[in-house]
Amino acid sequence: MGKDTVYTLLSIPLFLLCWELFYHVFVGNPLLLAPPSKVLPTFAELAAGLNPRFFMPLDMAYSLFHYALGFSLAFLAGFSLGVLVGWFRLADKISYPVVELIRPIPPIAWIPIAILLLKLTHTAAAFIIFIGSVFPVLLNTQNGVKSVERKFIEAAMTLGATN
Repeated sequence: MGKDTVYTLLSIPLFLLCWELFYHVFVGNPLLLAPPSKVLPTFAELAAGLNPRFFMPLDMAYSLFHYALGFSLAFLAGFSLGVLVGWFRLADKISYPVVELIRPIPPIAWIPIAILLLKLTHTAAAFIIFIGSVFPVLLNTQNGVKSVERKFIEAAMTLGATN
């Protein structure tokens, strides 16, 4: 075993030890910062589904559903619009101001709006994932379409592709 492997294996227990010491020396209140000696058993209990009030596997499934729904819709919308604005200059000129107005807003800033409009629903959670994912997909697709060399487009048209 090399030095790097030993360092890697020791880093997690060392981190947990520092966390525990920090708790006992500086904090002392589990409401402010729980020590790993309390966090790890509670995590194991929740992950195993032993707590009747919380069932972590179900919560993880819901989170995965929110992610899958939000990212799937972001991919569909972002890819479609990216091809559209990458191929047609008019679509780019029309959409550019709107995209650049909304794109810089961080997804966390959309949470109050999502709660207000969509309540605390699966749709609201998926919307936050959508908002965080749609612009990178759109802009990367747009740049990909714009960067296709003209000779490849002409070759495709020679083989029967249409505009």
